[in-house]
Amino acid sequence: RQYGTLIPPVPGPPPAPAPAPEAPAPAPAIAPVHGPFAAVVAVPLPRPVELSKRFGVALRMVSLGLSEGTTESEYAGGGIAASYRINRRWELVLALDALDAPEGPDLHSTSLEARFHLTPYRKWDWYALAGLGALHEVPLDGAADDGVSRGRFHAGIGLSRRFRAWSVGAELHTVGVGPREE
Repeated sequence: RQYGTLIPPVPGPPPAPAPAPEAPAPAPAIAPVHGPFAAVVAVPLPRPVELSKRFGVALRMVSLGLSEGTTESEYAGGGIAASYRINRRWELVLALDALDAPEGPDLHSTSLEARFHLTPYRKWDWYALAGLGALHEVPLDGAADDGVSRGRFHAGIGLSRRFRAWSVGAELHTVGVGPREE
């Protein structure tokens, strides 16, 4: 019955079943890998380094002891350093220092060093460093000469404690200085 009218049955094929809701496609099967291969794990990309974390300026306090044969000289002073962070691990630093000696000429020191950060962007940041530079002896008052310049190489380690916008660090260097040439 449909709307009060009797409709005789019509012979014919049975009606097709209604289509089922579309099911998600099965995941492709991954064949097991045999052999000396490593598993691949997807890791999120590192956060981009903010511009404020790429450039840095540091005030330095320096204590330096040089020994030449039987003569040993102690210097103390300070300077300024500018740094540029290339990526998470590598950093370039340009440092300028003025060192004073109780007796004898004072020193001006310049160096360009590379730092490799072992624990980048952590609170306690360990790093290894190596650099090249020059030492220039400042003549004593009344001296006629311009002073002696000598090349230098240094290598060492450093540790810095990072805070939000600044850090405090300490470094230990071993320094090799070229021969004195008058």
